[in-house]
Amino acid sequence: QNGGAIGHRDGQLPGGLTVAQAVTLMPGATLHVLLNGATPSLQVGGTLTLGDTNRVRVYLAGAVTPGTNVLVDYTGALAGDGFAALRLAPLPGGAAGFLSNNVADTRIELVVTAVGAGIKWDGDVNGRWDFDATPNWLVRDTLQDTFYVEFDPVLFDDTASGATAVTLVGAHTPSSLIFSNHTAQYTLAGDGIGGPVSLVKHGAGLVTLSNANSFSGGAYLFGGRVRAGHSNALGAQLATVVISNATYDINGYNTGENLLLSGDGAAGGGALVNDGPSLTTGPDGFRLLGDSAIGGSGNFALRNMGQAADLGGFTLTKLGTNTVSLTGLDLSNGQVTVQ
Repeated sequence: QNGGAIGHRDGQLPGGLTVAQAVTLMPGATLHVLLNGATPSLQVGGTLTLGDTNRVRVYLAGAVTPGTNVLVDYTGALAGDGFAALRLAPLPGGAAGFLSNNVADTRIELVVTAVGAGIKWDGDVNGRWDFDATPNWLVRDTLQDTFYVEFDPVLFDDTASGATAVTLVGAHTPSSLIFSNHTAQYTLAGDGIGGPVSLVKHGAGLVTLSNANSFSGGAYLFGGRVRAGHSNALGAQLATVVISNATYDINGYNTGENLLLSGDGAAGGGALVNDGPSLTTGPDGFRLLGDSAIGGSGNFALRNMGQAADLGGFTLTKLGTNTVSLTGLDLSNGQVTVQ
């Protein structure tokens, strides 16, 4: 129909759509395609008739790489206004490329020439992090308004012009997840973040994670403060979390990570703290990568739950007024001091 659409709308769909007969796109219709290498997103068992100005909107089945991707495989011919009717919409993450009509193999292909710098949060419309609906993002190198699609690499920094309280609408799987905020304070709530991605935190600013995340790549905290607002704030249970000159506040949640600690944390207040309600539990394993400090106002425990748990020859300093219980840990290789 005029202005209608056909194809994929979900970047997590693994395969293609097969139509066993001819397909006609009316003028103004949009073709949604999944970028998936040699696997066509749409297979047409006959003639593909294109109308005037058919838009091609590309979604991702994984990280973008330069090269040729098959979008449509048709067994007949191109009719109507033909290949010239197609208009390529902006590619995810600022990638660059062009459409190609492979006449010999009867395929419409996308040739990706550059991966792009990814997208960063702007929040100028509202706080919704949704899928291909609200243009709350900017392409990092061109600053063009854009949408999030699955597997986009995402950045949260100090340049957001609008909301920094971000609500995930639907579970998302970005290919990278970086916070580089020095002054802005971000809060993530709503649905979770999954996939093999790692969370990376730079800058002196605060990030609060109040959603249940399942990403399996762990977290690397190199600056500022990260506050848990859920027991799965930093992804899958027993994930590895590296904390170096940053602070992780478990905030009264039994988060269950395997921690690698180094440094005294943001403003010297401790690399690991509990500034929420007291706990009888805590992280399930830890190891020191350098002299480190822990503290806070709420009690918690450091435990050996089958994960690496020793001092590594370094000094662990206890700060603050709370009580930290050390359960099942080997403290012979290093020392513990209390201030």
